[in-house]
Amino acid sequence: MKFTKETFKRTIRTFIQAAVSYLLVNIAVLDLSGDKATIKTALIGIAVSALSAGISAVMNLEKTEEKGGGEYTFDSWIKKFRGKALNPDGVSGVQCVDLIKHYCKNVIGMSKSYYDAWGNAIEWYNAFSDKPWLVKNFKKIPYEKGMKIRKGDIVIFKSASKYGHIAVCNGKYNSKSFEAYDENYKGTHAGMTLRTFEYDGNYNPLGFLRPKDRSNIITAPKVKAGTYKLTNVRGIYNGWGAATLRKKVKDITEDARKHTTSSKQNAEAFLKAGTEVTIYETKLLSSGNLWAKIPSGYICIWESDIDKKFIK
Repeated sequence: MKFTKETFKRTIRTFIQAAVSYLLVNIAVLDLSGDKATIKTALIGIAVSALSAGISAVMNLEKTEEKGGGEYTFDSWIKKFRGKALNPDGVSGVQCVDLIKHYCKNVIGMSKSYYDAWGNAIEWYNAFSDKPWLVKNFKKIPYEKGMKIRKGDIVIFKSASKYGHIAVCNGKYNSKSFEAYDENYKGTHAGMTLRTFEYDGNYNPLGFLRPKDRSNIITAPKVKAGTYKLTNVRGIYNGWGAATLRKKVKDITEDARKHTTSSKQNAEAFLKAGTEVTIYETKLLSSGNLWAKIPSGYICIWESDIDKKFIK
């Protein structure tokens, strides 16, 4: 289990819940008619058992409850290690895959045991389906002209050698080129360096691996309660998240109905771009998206996958 501030809070909470529950159940059946020594012994026994129950509950906290993410955010990782020659597996000196292994462990939070001393650059793409840990943590995306490249994407290149090349994208791109951090560029053993790669240059992108957990890559904007204007059409939902389903026009406030894309009462409720909304509170969901509570329900105001905010 990765021990973070949130882990500590949950550990304390779990311990208290388990211990108190044990105490309440067993005190209820405690016979208080005996002498003081007997009652004292019984109470000590219950206290010790409650302590054990609390510890047991903490020890059995499921690892799956933890949100992923390594020690560093993407930006802090770049700031700390840019220019440094990283060789986490200690094999064959500084190689381009060493940067990716370091990134996977320290930003994405993957176990080093998965990839230690494994794989030439091109194998991260060509052997993707054969590696369960890659499938679990990434989405494989073939390169297509004009595609969107996201911050944190791992790009795999075809190259003159059979080994390929690999780098980490910063999300900046245009129609001719994109930026990415790499190591061992053209076999120079150079450390982490930001480079501009042309789509039709010496290194041609074969495809990308997009991390499924982007919690350490993109940081949600801070949005205070107040009045904002929508920059895009937004659906109104029954609760926090798309799984709660959209509301009908008839179920939202009278004022909101003046700004919906449809006036039909049984149509799903969408607010037009340019509509003013009052935000009461916000919540960052496990999907990574930021949602807000408004008078008529709930709307998504920022999507992590595209790093886009829908209010101003």
